[in-house]
Amino acid sequence: MHHHDFVEIAYVYEGEGLYQIGDQCILVSKGDLFVIPPWCITCVSTTGFDRIGPVIYYELSV
Repeated sequence: MHHHDFVEIAYVYEGEGLYQIGDQCILVSKGDLFVIPPWCITCVSTTGFDRIGPVIYYELSV
């Protein structure tokens, strides 16, 4: 688990997995785009059925 001091925009290029953002866990898969607010604790893992990656991140400093 980790966090950043900037906004992250994440795009799942292929596969699927579980992404924990704060206390919420969401299933993400190919084509998903989501925003991670600064200082949120995050963690990503595979579902066991498919690998996830690459997840493409864009850092947005405000």
